[in-house]
Amino acid sequence: MTTAHPDSDAILAALPLRQRPALYIDAGTDETGHLLILEASADPEDGSEGIIGLAVKDGDGWYLGCITCKQEIEEADSGMCRPCREDAEYQDRIACADPMEDW
Repeated sequence: MTTAHPDSDAILAALPLRQRPALYIDAGTDETGHLLILEASADPEDGSEGIIGLAVKDGDGWYLGCITCKQEIEEADSGMCRPCREDAEYQDRIACADPMEDW
């Protein structure tokens, strides 16, 4: 698990997320200064983390943002807005396509 931001609790309380003990905000920021919201695995030996989204500063408050485009999202979006998720799926299909299939 990475280091949690010192204001994790206050920022998480300001976001529209179900409060869960495994949620925390990474102490680092992305290139634009937004904070990554993570959820630690229930299995301490696993050590993995799930990405919930970004905590994006908006004036005096915070909103839950897409990890790709920073657009406001809902918790159910699992970190990405629909257009970014569809684009990622499309890019994955292209990358995995068999180039010989069209021959």
